[in-house]
Formats: sequence, structure tokens, C-alpha cells
Amino acid sequence: VMTLSAKKPASQQAKSAVVTQTAKYKVQKDKSTETSVMDGYMEHPGKFIKENGKTYFEVTLKNADWWKSFQFFTPQNKELTTTVVKHDKKADTKTIRVEVKPGMKQLISRVHIVVPAINYDNKYPTTLLFETPVPE
Repeated sequence: VMTLSAKKPASQQAKSAVVTQTAKYKVQKDKSTETSVMDGYMEHPGKFIKENGKTYFEVTLKNADWWKSFQFFTPQNKELTTTVVKHDKKADTKTIRVEVKPGMKQLISRVHIVVPAINYDNKYPTTLLFETPVPE
């Protein structure tokens, strides 16, 4: 009697399995070690997600209506693919995923924040530092 199995080889299983790991981080003002106000606009911790052979940093933005734009870059100024994976209008949050590479220790962000209640409208860069490098 011969039995056929639909199991994928271990290497393919590992590639298709989704692996999630806590990503502790802090956001600092551009070219400074001072914590940026933006750090408080993001939920902590974030997550590193490995899926389909790619690695992502996933984080939830609070006060989503304030975020008019957000872009993330490598320290070498290469723009990284950023996707909104969930927008909860009731909670006013957006969960975003940024494609990252193993070993990365930081991201550079350029954001546009508008807070109408205090007449705040600014575009600025920050540095997002990971407590531990992006995992392999």
C-alpha cells in the first residue's frame, strides 16, 4: 500500500509560514538622540513579520487622521515599500507594514502631521531605532 502525502518539503513550509516577533523601537528627532513626539503617535511595541520570503516591520499609528503622509527610507535614503494593512476609522488607527531587510538597525521617516485643534501642520524627518536588528 502506497500513501501519498501533500506535505511540502520543510524548506517550502518555512518559506510560506508566517513568523512574527516583537519589535521594540524608539523614534528620535532627526540627527539627535532626543525622543521625537512622533514616538507617542505610534503603538509600542511593533512587530517583525517574516512572510513569503520577505521581512516587514509592522506598527500601528495612533490618531491616524493626523498622518497626512508617511514614508520610510534606509539610512542610505532608499525608499522602502510601505503598505496600510488595516485602517480602523472608529479607533482612528492605521496599521502599516514597511518592507525591511535582515540586519537593519534603523529606518529614516519623513512624515506630514496635521493637528487641527492646535493649528499644527508640519513635515519632518525622524529616525526609528530598533532595539535589536531586524532578524534573519
